[in-house]
Amino acid sequence: MVSRTVLEHVANVERAAQEMQRVLRPGGLSIHLLPCRYALFALVARILPFWFAKGVLHLLIPDSRGVVEFDVHYDRCHPAAIERLFRDAGFREVKVECTWDQAAYFHGFFPVFLLVLAYQRIAEALQLRILASYLIVHAHR
Repeated sequence: MVSRTVLEHVANVERAAQEMQRVLRPGGLSIHLLPCRYALFALVARILPFWFAKGVLHLLIPDSRGVVEFDVHYDRCHPAAIERLFRDAGFREVKVECTWDQAAYFHGFFPVFLLVLAYQRIAEALQLRILASYLIVHAHR
């Protein structure tokens, strides 16, 4: 079972993980890539009304139309919570990897891009997992 940037849109990730564990055959692997709740772009998406953030994004980055369309919840989308959630759902082996590279949302705004890049590198150097940009979850049933 694989998902890419889906779980941040799920209002109840705990229930989703329980269902994944239920339908996955014994020995099966579940892999998920998801943005972290405290990534800069996730903070913006949660602070601003989603319709407004989406409209600005579509205006500034037209290629985001049809890609960035669904409400985001970021329900427990940070390393410790997501690992605990999958373990509690019954997965026997859970590994959560972090990346600190931001989404391309800031690439077109050079001064902002430099600030975001500095933020990323500091968070990565300090291994501040809670400030990771993306999580990769490997969960074995």
